[in-house]
Amino acid sequence: MSDDLRARLYGALEEFTHSGDLIDAELGDVVDALLPLFDVEALSETDLAEQMRRQPTGVYRLFWHSGGCSVAAVGMLDDGSRWYAPANWTSSGADGVASADWSPVKFAELIESYQGLRRKRPRKGVPNV
Repeated sequence: MSDDLRARLYGALEEFTHSGDLIDAELGDVVDALLPLFDVEALSETDLAEQMRRQPTGVYRLFWHSGGCSVAAVGMLDDGSRWYAPANWTSSGADGVASADWSPVKFAELIESYQGLRRKRPRKGVPNV
């Protein structure tokens, strides 16, 4: 956890103490409880792959350890593990476009779940598939 993120989290929570929602004595306990949720660096490949098993299939923004990000479809294999296929990857064929190796991925941000996409009506001019 970076010191900057720790300081920003403390600052945000201090606003609650001034409004009376949290007392100062609880602030440290709350920060200690929340910090692991923000510690992206602590996720190993196995942790992220396991965490993704509990996430819905759909469209995600994947952030790479090497820097940058991609928009990707995330689907499910028959064993419940997840695969991803970034829209900006190129290949001479379909083989190798999708991957189930989560080690290059730093973290994933859900853009829209598959169920959410199914419920939305298509915009005018977009064919209903």
